[in-house]
Amino acid sequence: MVDQEATTIAQALIQERVSRFGVPEVITTDRGTNFQSHLFHNLANLLRTYKNRITAYNPKENGIIERAQRQIKAALMAHCTENWVGELPLVQLGIRSSYKWDIGACPVELVYGT
Repeated sequence: MVDQEATTIAQALIQERVSRFGVPEVITTDRGTNFQSHLFHNLANLLRTYKNRITAYNPKENGIIERAQRQIKAALMAHCTENWVGELPLVQLGIRSSYKWDIGACPVELVYGT
């Protein structure tokens, strides 16, 4: 994303998430001003999506995301390149196509099927 403005985030949500996967039941956000804006509030109401706000700087409250970020960071560091933006698609492919024993599938299979 070009910036973290409410309009940019709202557009990305519609174009990248909702258009591909449908409307989420819950959107979990931090308490940033972009997510507290009238625009984002109205968008959540329009979509009939519950907004779950977590406390800022409290990683325990959003453990799933923190764990995913650690995994992405470790994979990017293993590539040892300054062009991490260019490496990110391959890192994402590796993570999404890796079998996860706890869920009994690859994440990509859960989203797109086999």
